[in-house]
Amino acid sequence: MANILKYAAFILVMMLIITIGVMYYSNDKTQNTEHQSANKTVQNESTSEQYKIFFNFNGDETQIIDLIKGTAEIILVYEGTSEFTARIFNTDGTLFTELVDTHGPINDKQIISVPKTGAYLLEVKTTGEWSMNRK
Repeated sequence: MANILKYAAFILVMMLIITIGVMYYSNDKTQNTEHQSANKTVQNESTSEQYKIFFNFNGDETQIIDLIKGTAEIILVYEGTSEFTARIFNTDGTLFTELVDTHGPINDKQIISVPKTGAYLLEVKTTGEWSMNRK
């Protein structure tokens, strides 16, 4: 009888050790997978390229543009002779950056650092035809 109790206790202890080990390993693997997924999301967001967009307008215009976190190249072309001002605003209305404020024709490339992915507001004040190309 004493031997049976020893074997039963041994089997119970082994089952407990195996159960704890399985629970620990599966929990560790889940956390590791979540950690890797979070790293991939951050990495993808910070290294993503801006998608290309081109538009052409005449006169003053306010346009919503989407920017991806990272570097954006914006080319502005204006062939008129009047004042030409282009600014990008955050969604809360605060100025994010002034791209250009000049008088007369311009063919200018600006490289900006976008702090976070989201919608921004491009505001252009001018007369005449102008275009914007984002790369």
